[in-house]
Amino acid sequence: MTPDNLLPACYDCNKIKLDNQTPTLNTYFDDLGPGPWLKVEVIPADPWIPEFSLQVQATWSPELTARAQAHFDLFGLQKFYAYQANRQVAGIRHFLEELLASQGMAGVRKHLDGTAESWQTSEPNSWEAALYAALAASDWFCSGGFAQ
Repeated sequence: MTPDNLLPACYDCNKIKLDNQTPTLNTYFDDLGPGPWLKVEVIPADPWIPEFSLQVQATWSPELTARAQAHFDLFGLQKFYAYQANRQVAGIRHFLEELLASQGMAGVRKHLDGTAESWQTSEPNSWEAALYAALAASDWFCSGGFAQ
């Protein structure tokens, strides 16, 4: 073990890493590039479903692609990000309903686009940046899908 391999991790993530020999990403040494490499599909349903996935970059080697996907899968990032996304939307649902009532779909989309841009400026590959961009692009969501 070297200091380069010491990364802070919660108990669950540390246990997953210890129990599994699958090569994953090292957040200090692996450069995934500017991206965006995280994407979201908004699936219309009641309740709505945010489907997170990796968007493989042309610059990634096959080995980096495999490790990135293994990291995403092994640590359950789809489930974790979906949970966070649902909490995020639940927290702003009332605001979105009022925005839809007063400014229509265009007002909701403008707000979501602005929030996406803000996240993309500060953390372009965060789940928040991916989420808000996907929400803004979804006609179903912007026309009230969030209220279901």
